[in-house]
Amino acid sequence: MMVGSKTGLPKITHVAKLVNTQFSETDTKIINYLFEKKQASYNEIAEALEISKPTVSRRVRLIQKEGLVISFKSNKESVIKWIGGTPALDAELESSTTSHITASMLAENYDQLICDPFSPFSLVFENHCWEVMQNLKEGLNDLELGQIIGKAISLDTIRRIMVTCATHNIIEIKTIRAPAGNDITTLFEPLYKIEKVNRQYIQYLTLIRGLASAMSYKMEKKASNNTIHPYAPILDINEQIFATYSDVITSTRNNNDREILLKALANYDFAPDLDRLFKHENWRIKVKDAHFVSLDSKSDNLVISKEFFNDCTKKVIKGVREFDK
Repeated sequence: MMVGSKTGLPKITHVAKLVNTQFSETDTKIINYLFEKKQASYNEIAEALEISKPTVSRRVRLIQKEGLVISFKSNKESVIKWIGGTPALDAELESSTTSHITASMLAENYDQLICDPFSPFSLVFENHCWEVMQNLKEGLNDLELGQIIGKAISLDTIRRIMVTCATHNIIEIKTIRAPAGNDITTLFEPLYKIEKVNRQYIQYLTLIRGLASAMSYKMEKKASNNTIHPYAPILDINEQIFATYSDVITSTRNNNDREILLKALANYDFAPDLDRLFKHENWRIKVKDAHFVSLDSKSDNLVISKEFFNDCTKKVIKGVREFDK
């Protein structure tokens, strides 16, 4: 059963009417049917709704233009599949932050959807999103950014990237107009303007992407005797740093420090991760009895003392120098 909106209409029908006032009663019936069934043939839709197959074909073309469905052939039969598109339901909103949809009202509400602390890093490796990251400049709005990049990335995706970056302090953006509401034309007017770009944070992402590229190159054994990946020297140095740091932690005398830090080194450095790993064992007691590691009350991240940091830094530098010899 679909949850109704304030108007009494099912949400999918209500939003669909906002998006395109040309939707007829037949259209909304087809939309609701496909939302519930997720996939159906022309014949199945016609039979279920008691309308002709040509009517289904004609109305589906309009619905498809709104990004709600896709059409394909299966066993020589025309099939329509629900993909969500513009009028996604509440349950689809969170997933829309990582999916590609046409520029829509959802783009104006991304700031309510960004909750994943690693979402900026997923953008680093997502199709074409790196073009947006590299072209972030003060003074540009979303439309101008799109004009620089070209047609490879939708306006909706550009806005998603901008809000994701703003949420994680990579850039500062200003909303320069009110939400479009049911005015379709306004959707394509500038919505965000870049006020400030944190170049240091962009450099972090550049480094991560470069190291990932070098890892991929190495793992696929593409290197020859005479060539090497541009990020290979940085990757090799980081491998040595990681090995030395691991040795420092392994040799730590306090058992609680060592056990917790080894988990952190394996990228389990967040309280919910440790809750899952230790299950019924109270790992927080271990942290309280540790000398160098503690839990940051503001972020729920594991953190180390400056004393331990300084000691590790000295030993890591020494290890890298020996590696260089």
